Amino acid sequence: RDSRYLNWRYADCPDVRYTLLTARRWFGADLAGAAILRLGVGDQPIGCLVDWLVPDGATPVAQALLAYCETVAREAGMTQLQAWFPPSAWPAQLLLQRGYRPEPTPYHLVALTKVPEISLEWVNAHWYYTMGDSDIY
Repeated sequence: RDSRYLNWRYADCPDVRYTLLTARRWFGADLAGAAILRLGVGDQPIGCLVDWLVPDGATPVAQALLAYCETVAREAGMTQLQAWFPPSAWPAQLLLQRGYRPEPTPYHLVALTKVPEISLEWVNAHWYYTMGDSDIY
């Protein structure tokens, strides 16, 4: 998820408008975290947290950025804020602590490996993904 990828995936996307939110370090210009929102899916007032770039354990940054995401979504008229993270990933735990709840999804993790040392079980346990990794959002 470098600048080239983020620009290709979000900023230069011709048919979906995404909102980039950033957190900066106190008294500096250094980026501390970033989140990308999609405000509305079709005609539904659903905000989607499609990408999340906050270092593991950066709890104050994550809490502030998530609160900002919630405010932006609410002010845009969204009635829900949804996200996809592996259940064991740190962002999923953050959302649960803030009162979010897990919901079943019709989507399944699909992976094809060409390396025998990497099994689907390993992928399920270690792979980090967000909505932005899919072709849906």
